[in-house]
Amino acid sequence: MERDATPGLLAAAKEHWRSFLPVWVFPVIFLYGGLAADAVGHPELFFWVVATPLFFWSFFRATRFSIQRKIGPWRCAFWAMVVPSLIWVLAVFTRLAVLRVVTRS
Repeated sequence: MERDATPGLLAAAKEHWRSFLPVWVFPVIFLYGGLAADAVGHPELFFWVVATPLFFWSFFRATRFSIQRKIGPWRCAFWAMVVPSLIWVLAVFTRLAVLRVVTRS
């Protein structure tokens, strides 16, 4: 039985972190950029001009190593989909906690 030649979960992140970084930062940019665009009155413009292209660029940048078979698909799915989802949840709950503290004062 052959051993998997692709790096492990942490090794994949250490080796390709520069390519995963945009997809990790995207949820924060999407949340706060969307809030700022909504406050200015142009949420659709932000969504179509900034968020959508940034999403596709960061996602394809993060998943190219799986397509090139440099890392396994499950490792890529974890770093390119699960981690950004967790970052999104953390960013939303952090914002809600800050709003709760601010509105109590």
